[in-house]
Amino acid sequence: MSKVLLTRAEANKLKGKHLDIPYGYTEIGTCAFQKRDIVSVNIPDSVTNIGELAFCQCFNLTNVNIPESVVNIDVSAFDSCNGLQNIVLPRNVKNIGERAFQGCGRLTGINIPEGVTRISDLAFYCCHSLTNVIIPDSVMNIGKQAFRDCSSLTSINIPENVTHIDEEAFNFCANLESIDVSENNQCFSSMDGVLFDKNGKTLIRYPAGRKNRFYIMPNGVINIDKYSFWICLNLMDVGLPDGVAHIGEMAFYECKNLAGINLPDSVTNIDEYAFEGCGSITVLCSKNSYAHIYCQQYQKEHKEDQDKNSAYIAAHKYTLPYKQERKNDSICGCFFCMTIFPFEEIKGWADSSVVTCPYCMIDSVIGDSSGYPITAEFLKRMYKYWFRGLKSLNFTIEAWDMS
Repeated sequence: MSKVLLTRAEANKLKGKHLDIPYGYTEIGTCAFQKRDIVSVNIPDSVTNIGELAFCQCFNLTNVNIPESVVNIDVSAFDSCNGLQNIVLPRNVKNIGERAFQGCGRLTGINIPEGVTRISDLAFYCCHSLTNVIIPDSVMNIGKQAFRDCSSLTSINIPENVTHIDEEAFNFCANLESIDVSENNQCFSSMDGVLFDKNGKTLIRYPAGRKNRFYIMPNGVINIDKYSFWICLNLMDVGLPDGVAHIGEMAFYECKNLAGINLPDSVTNIDEYAFEGCGSITVLCSKNSYAHIYCQQYQKEHKEDQDKNSAYIAAHKYTLPYKQERKNDSICGCFFCMTIFPFEEIKGWADSSVVTCPYCMIDSVIGDSSGYPITAEFLKRMYKYWFRGLKSLNFTIEAWDMS
């Protein structure tokens, strides 16, 4: 079939709010229906291409029937179609252009067809209601700000063939809690929902919607990527392992509740605006280290402390709640005797309000409702900060290398 273009002039001849485009057209032209007050459109199976800005700013458009014949959805084709709640993309689509569904604020789900290799820049920018995205194995590239400001998105799965994820792809995804990666992916990996490169040496993206107030970065990380902790408002403390050398530009941008972070001696490069907008932050570092000099230069509050893993001050206040606040706990841990146990085992309450451990009777119990990870590693580090050097109590404690 030869190319037959539906121009804006031809489109204007189609009247009403519920349109049936006549069979025979192969392409819906640039701006063909832009800003039209239409509610539904039935596209015939002769069409293969939906052109640039074809339905842009059709604010009342709620239903579009796209046939299997369509292979290309061009730049801003459905930009700002705020009435669209659902749209089915045909299986033969190979290209979704930049800003194709930008500003579709009521769109709740999208199933990207197998065969699409790139999610273009800003493709789903400001899709505030988007909760479900299915990315096929064919996708290799996730573009700049592709899912920016998808504020209802809580999780995303990265398939095995993705080789590039732009550092701004998930900016302003305020409720994103988990980024999971196929085990067969050769470029990326996920640890507890946090995005890393394949070998775990670069932390790429900590999801902004995670509820944890504290994050212990795994051993082996060397590089904290640009934008990696972008506007993580729940974070209060971050523990960096020895070996981290580089903190990227705007890595902790606008983490307004971040109260403390330890910077080990291995850090030798902190890019511009790494802690921009963090407010009052205590940096734990060694005297005359690169981090110490950095703090002096940028007038950050810092603490000269040889124990670089002691950013656990904020967690301690969660050992002092009243009984009714403890009812939200399911798992608790004691950072004195290192025991992890269910909330129901608690029997002793010091001063009738503070929780005491049922195994050692010390008031060093923290529960999972605090947002902190109740793990052996976290409890060990809490002990190291709060109890190191304590010799006088008559308790047997499991020994470990404190170096």
